[in-house]
Amino acid sequence: MKDRYRIKFFFATIIIIFIPFSQVKADCVAVIPAGWQHVFWRQVVQGARQAAKDHHVAFKYRAPTQEGRVIAQKRIIEEFRKEGCHAFVIAPVDISINEDVAALKKLGIPSVYVDRGTDGQDQARAIIATDNYMAGRRAAQQLAKRIGRGGTVAILRMRKGVTSTSAREKGFVEAAEEAGLKIELDTYLGLTTGDAMRTSRRIISRLRKVDGIFTPNESTTQGVLISLSQKPDLPRPIHIGFDFNENIAQAIDNGFLYATIVQDPYQMGYQGVELVTQDHEILPKQRKIMIPISIVTKEKLSEFRSTSDHK
Repeated sequence: MKDRYRIKFFFATIIIIFIPFSQVKADCVAVIPAGWQHVFWRQVVQGARQAAKDHHVAFKYRAPTQEGRVIAQKRIIEEFRKEGCHAFVIAPVDISINEDVAALKKLGIPSVYVDRGTDGQDQARAIIATDNYMAGRRAAQQLAKRIGRGGTVAILRMRKGVTSTSAREKGFVEAAEEAGLKIELDTYLGLTTGDAMRTSRRIISRLRKVDGIFTPNESTTQGVLISLSQKPDLPRPIHIGFDFNENIAQAIDNGFLYATIVQDPYQMGYQGVELVTQDHEILPKQRKIMIPISIVTKEKLSEFRSTSDHK
């Protein structure tokens, strides 16, 4: 009797050992944003949670407490792997995340990048993101319509080396120059809203002299709005921002912000989970999925709010 059980156990073990890694079931999806301070990342997680529910898989998420901390993101990836997650949706902090994703791939564990890639060296199954370069161009074109050829602008960048914002900034600069705008100020504000507020406050006199401003993400947009709002009676440049939250919506409603370029982080999260839970043997090895943008002005604000509330 005991021998029979030993034989059954032996063959069961052999079957487990020789299951191809590519057949590891994605019964737990780990979602790892680049940070947690921005509403954008919470909306990514919200979409991912709904997709996990729709596809009947377990769902976990965790983010670095401070955005941009690659060591923290690497540690979270390893922790989730040890906890048994067999699929990953990641907003990579920098190019070194490819090492971790390549190691997951060897184990048959698929990953998808959201919001940004890593300069063409991506190890993930797919990238789900905005066409950030074109979004930056659209911002410049929108600004040029308001201030006209020969107008002066400031581009207030976030941080060097972040692929998503860098692409927006590049698109903005090229389209602004094509439209005949003159870039009077080009500087970095820093990673967080606090950084952006402090840096923009130091250059506030220069900001008030330009005709237009472009800020390429949520934190830079909010930080500059706070700085300019401290003396609301003084003239304000035409300001086009990026991303969306209630503070940004109120700034548009009050006329402090002319427009914001809005992504769809909910769809990024949803499609990311959907993709890693599919049979990746039938999918192309590398796919780029572009999520459309919206330009939200005061005229479109109520319509956009009502659409967002239904997600």
